[in-house]
Amino acid sequence: MPIKTTSSYRVSTRTQRAKEGPVKSVEVKKQTPEELAEERRKKYKPNHFEERKFFTVQEDYAILNLYSKENAKKSTREIAEDLSNKIKHTQESIRDRIKRYISKLSSLDSELLKDASKVGFKTNSA
Repeated sequence: MPIKTTSSYRVSTRTQRAKEGPVKSVEVKKQTPEELAEERRKKYKPNHFEERKFFTVQEDYAILNLYSKENAKKSTREIAEDLSNKIKHTQESIRDRIKRYISKLSSLDSELLKDASKVGFKTNSA
């Protein structure tokens, strides 16, 4: 006998479940946080860019240079592709950096970025 309405379907499935009896729950194995972390490491691939969540001044200046030279010829995606080989960031993060930051810099900001990128950082060695 075909089921004509959804309400009759609901009634029929409830009736079937009642006839079958209660469903037994599956026993869940309790894991320590270390075991859960190890399981997650196995399940997901490691993110090589996880440690690098920021851009340095030199990287910003390299992006600005290429963006200002190639903006008329290439799209932002192509510029990001070229830079992702030189700079250790993903194409998406470089594109986002251009869109949100680099493209909105004034000429004064560009000059300040250029000057700041030339400054070398010295480590304190005893």
